[in-house]
Amino acid sequence: MTVAVVEAGAARAPVLGLRANAAQFSLLVLVNAFVGAMVGMERSILAPLAEVEFGLNEFAGYLAVAASALLAGVVADAFGAGAAVWLVAALTLLSGVTVALRMRETLRR
Repeated sequence: MTVAVVEAGAARAPVLGLRANAAQFSLLVLVNAFVGAMVGMERSILAPLAEVEFGLNEFAGYLAVAASALLAGVVADAFGAGAAVWLVAALTLLSGVTVALRMRETLRR
């Protein structure tokens, strides 16, 4: 199997190895570190916050993630990936607005 990289109209073979691709590998490590930190914060902070603020337990959060992934898959199969991305964006906006309007800290007293 041969892989060719097209750059400025000329095909050349990819350069393999960590030393040759140190910049890309460093970026990959950095992105993975940030993703790991976000997942850790989400699991340690958001689950208790959701329970206190909205009365939702951790299972409800996992169920919501599973249901939204299933919905996005069905929409992507029916209408394409672009429609699924727009659906997820719209639902994210709706949930953000809902949280902003319903959280005790943002309610006027």
